[in-house]
Amino acid sequence: MNKKNVLVSILGFIAIFMIILGIFIFIKNKKVNTNVINTNIVRDVTNRNVFYDVKSALNTFYLGCVNINNNSEEAFINKDEIFNLLDEEYINWSGLKSSDIDKIIENFKFKDYIIKDMVFIHKEKSISLYYIKMEFLSDNLNNDNYEFLIKLDEEKLCFSIYLQDYVENLGYNNLEYGEEIKINLLAIKKYNYNGYTNNTVDNRTLGTDIFNQFKSLLLNYRKISFEYLDEDYKMNNYKNYDEFNNYTKENIVKFVSMKIENLEVLNYS
Repeated sequence: MNKKNVLVSILGFIAIFMIILGIFIFIKNKKVNTNVINTNIVRDVTNRNVFYDVKSALNTFYLGCVNINNNSEEAFINKDEIFNLLDEEYINWSGLKSSDIDKIIENFKFKDYIIKDMVFIHKEKSISLYYIKMEFLSDNLNNDNYEFLIKLDEEKLCFSIYLQDYVENLGYNNLEYGEEIKINLLAIKKYNYNGYTNNTVDNRTLGTDIFNQFKSLLLNYRKISFEYLDEDYKMNNYKNYDEFNNYTKENIVKFVSMKIENLEVLNYS
């Protein structure tokens, strides 16, 4: 394959993957009916700012657990603080004690993950509740999933967490889109470590993040990146995973060094 064909193939590969991954993380560059947004019904999160707000809260809890579990020097939160990130309602429901926190932390070993679903459930005054399904990343196709509820207080900019046993037992992972859930959302106690970032995500920030996710999957979790390729693109360019893997290895230097120099937003519906 000559240099021109390699370049065209790489650019096409990046373009296809970024479109897929952009859709995959539920952030679409289109106008949204504000009448729908203001209704209190179960729906996918399509607002990019909300998506990153919820992800910011998730990262504090999840990466905090990962760093403690792996005895990382990057640890930024301790076990008692991890326990305090759990919602008071969850603690009362589960009967969990602070001495049990090791059993929670040991569930989270892998630093990298993908958010597979993010769903708005209910809002009451300044407090909103979201469902998240995530996939732990390792270089195989049988990775475990984990489900959370995350509660945000938009005025105090703080959050709390409900764990998977609560999600499953109360059926929050089987909600119907368009359903209206009537629940009381209790206040969140604010600490100096349960804040979240109130994001305003512009097109360049969004594009750069999607691009970096693409690079991470391609370089570290190639089997997973292959599965997320568009089927037509895959069929036209690679007979199987081995061919895709060999192509990536042959051009790995280009993939490692690639970066965004110009970003153009294409609006599509």
